[in-house]
Amino acid sequence: MTTVAQRGRGALTKTVFWMVSERSVKLLCGGVMAILMARYFSPENYGKWGVAMALASFGRDFVGLGLDQLVLRDLAKEGADRGRILGSYAGLMAMVSVGLGVILMGVGVYNLHDFESRNLVMILVWLAVPQAMMPADLWLLSRYEAKRLVLTRNVVSLVLFAVRGLMMWKQVSLVPFAWLLLGETVLYYGVGWGLYLAKRDITEKLGWCWRQMGRWLVEAWPIFTTMFLNSVAYSAQTLLVQKLTTWEATGQYAAATKLAEQWWLIIGAGAGAVLPRLVQAKEEGPDAFRQLLQAVLDLAVAASVLVGIVSLGVLPWLIPLALGDSYQAAVAPLLILIWVAPASFCDFILFQFLAVEGKLAYGVPLALANAVIQLAVSILLIRYWGEMGAATAIFVAAWVSTFWVPFWFAATREYARWQVRSLYFFLHLRSTVAFVRRMWSNLRH
Repeated sequence: MTTVAQRGRGALTKTVFWMVSERSVKLLCGGVMAILMARYFSPENYGKWGVAMALASFGRDFVGLGLDQLVLRDLAKEGADRGRILGSYAGLMAMVSVGLGVILMGVGVYNLHDFESRNLVMILVWLAVPQAMMPADLWLLSRYEAKRLVLTRNVVSLVLFAVRGLMMWKQVSLVPFAWLLLGETVLYYGVGWGLYLAKRDITEKLGWCWRQMGRWLVEAWPIFTTMFLNSVAYSAQTLLVQKLTTWEATGQYAAATKLAEQWWLIIGAGAGAVLPRLVQAKEEGPDAFRQLLQAVLDLAVAASVLVGIVSLGVLPWLIPLALGDSYQAAVAPLLILIWVAPASFCDFILFQFLAVEGKLAYGVPLALANAVIQLAVSILLIRYWGEMGAATAIFVAAWVSTFWVPFWFAATREYARWQVRSLYFFLHLRSTVAFVRRMWSNLRH
């Protein structure tokens, strides 16, 4: 069996290209479909969908426990028992997904008294279960065999995009869309599992090892604890909006957060791409590491501020045009959420910094601070400002937990100073422009 060590740089470049192309298709289809579904459903119905998806996203985000990078690392090792690694992770994800499904279904039934929203929750909370097949993706990535996986998934995404359009033309209700999404998730991860079964060595048998799972959990506890806190804050806040306002206000908020999520996905992809270069700069010395990190922070904040300024002039007329006049109230919360981006970008890069420094445990108090502030401010503001209050709570929590809380700890204090310095990016634009030129030159060659 060919190992990672036997593959060249070309294979790695092609794998990165195919993974970026898959994310691009998902981002495009997701953004367009979010607009179409918001237009198709009234704000009230979209609010029901948004609450159900908030609970479902908790399971989908948390089911992997943030172990994918550790599993990918172990799969890439020479002489690794890939069958046992894959089986252990798939089994762990299956147990977590079923447990989360039962818990989230109970939370939804207890908090929601509308029949249709309960039905949506009882379907969508099981979206995490098919993700138990996701370890097959990691196996394929460890062998640089992403092309067929990505092409097949892109076809699935485009076909189901067309199916949703047909359902809207036929004026189908909310619940069939939930069943379609569940079926799409099964197909999405089933493709990867099928390719794994077709390509694996016949001697590679799936196994199960409790000790292996224990080692992963011990090593990655800061990652999944941080994920848990972030997911709780998002899901709980959406439930608060529904409890303290109306279904229509919840729909306005759901539309704003869904559109903002498309921007945040770009942020996450960009920050994730920084990690390999940070590791290289760390090996070159502390000065190279500091200069690169400051340049990345300056560029991130500058780009976020530019998008925020443009949004102030564009979104007030673009959102009613795209979503319809009934979503006029979604403009203000969306503008607030767009300005969360500078903090979010710095926060993503902070976790890359902690990963390079081997100090991921410090991410837990930062995530805890963010969750506590977000929920506390939500309780105070939502009853008075509705969806505006919820968006303001996210803004306040993100900026405080990103630019102030890191000063509390010696391990993150220096990075906190770099973050604050990035807010004055306009004072050192020359170095930022030079960094962008170097990036463009590297891409061309």
